Amino acid sequence: MPKNHVKINLILSIIVLLGILFVNPLRDQAVSVIMLLSFVVLMISLKKKEWQDVIISLITLLSFGVAKLMFDVDQPILALRTAAILAFLFLNYVLLIGPWSRFSKKFLPLYEFRRHFGVAALLLGSVHAALVYAHYFTFSFIAILETGFTFYGLLALLIMFWLGVTSLDYLQKHVKPLQWSILHTILFLVFVWLSYSFYQFNPKTLHLVALGLFGLFWISVAPYSLAKRFITQWVFGWKQLHVLVHVAYWSIVLHVALGVIEVQATWLQILFWGLVAFVLGSHLVGIWMLLKKDHKKYETIMKDDKRFTLVGESKDFKENVGQKFVVNDIPIAIFKYQNKFLAYSNICAHQKGPLSEGKIVNGYLECPWHKFQYSVKDGCGPEGYDDAVPFYEVIEKEDKVYVYINPELKDKCPRRKNDPR
Repeated sequence: MPKNHVKINLILSIIVLLGILFVNPLRDQAVSVIMLLSFVVLMISLKKKEWQDVIISLITLLSFGVAKLMFDVDQPILALRTAAILAFLFLNYVLLIGPWSRFSKKFLPLYEFRRHFGVAALLLGSVHAALVYAHYFTFSFIAILETGFTFYGLLALLIMFWLGVTSLDYLQKHVKPLQWSILHTILFLVFVWLSYSFYQFNPKTLHLVALGLFGLFWISVAPYSLAKRFITQWVFGWKQLHVLVHVAYWSIVLHVALGVIEVQATWLQILFWGLVAFVLGSHLVGIWMLLKKDHKKYETIMKDDKRFTLVGESKDFKENVGQKFVVNDIPIAIFKYQNKFLAYSNICAHQKGPLSEGKIVNGYLECPWHKFQYSVKDGCGPEGYDDAVPFYEVIEKEDKVYVYINPELKDKCPRRKNDPR
């Protein structure tokens, strides 16, 4: 469950968002209200030493403060523009963390910030949408559908909202796969309905192609698709929902490209498209690296009626440095620790982080994302925690390392008989 200060920050943010949307005096002073909220969140976060929220609230406070000093514009207009720019930059940051952590482990610590920046992007995007909805469209939903570029902003906000709601640890650990499938299907049907309604007002080839591509991607990662057959890194449950962030991102790109960017200075247009190209290029290179690394053929040997798969020579492994392998379509992390070889599932039970990029500390493998721990003895979390990952049998023979992938292993701790999972 979220910590109390996180709940307080979220409740305050939602109150301010609703106030800006429905209370005219607050809307007229939107910049000042947002700066006050950012200052309060900054003070709370400093007291709790939550440095992610300190950084986000400080960036927000300074950005709105500088905008207020530099531009002589009505506060609602200034607020919606500043919120939009910050939300877009935050979302780009979120999307760049994944591929760049594959390029260099120096970027791994940034994973700790990803969820916080994602929620901040949602809140800032909601402020932008609330001000646009009230100021330009006078609360008319039909007007949004009639205007081409605003629909894509609405679509992005819808997706980001559900990603934000389902980012809670409690939901990710307790919602069943069938329930995720139902939610995914409902959202897809809402997407189809919104797209159809929008296309009735804007029957252009560009929209048809864009919405068609979004729909194909949506179906390809859905729980009822063939995604598992083609994606070597497991994608399931909430993760299948959260990869829709890519649909949200490209919706925002279209929202900007078909709207405000057309009337901006050339250097701003170059900056915008350069950032988009950088994000796209980073992901394409990251995907190429995964495909190149994961599709290997491994030798096998039999021992005690078990088929062990060769993953490498003993000399190829360094002490406490993990390596990732995909054996029988299952991603695993192998470590050499105190002259023994250990094999875990490469997928953290918390938020599916890459365990191969972690470190073993005091007898526990730590996930690089949020420091969840798994014992070097059996893959279980520390006493008092229910988290566990599959832990595979490893043998060393003639200076070669082999692993036995037991397909029946689950993320259940074998030494806890009463584990409810």
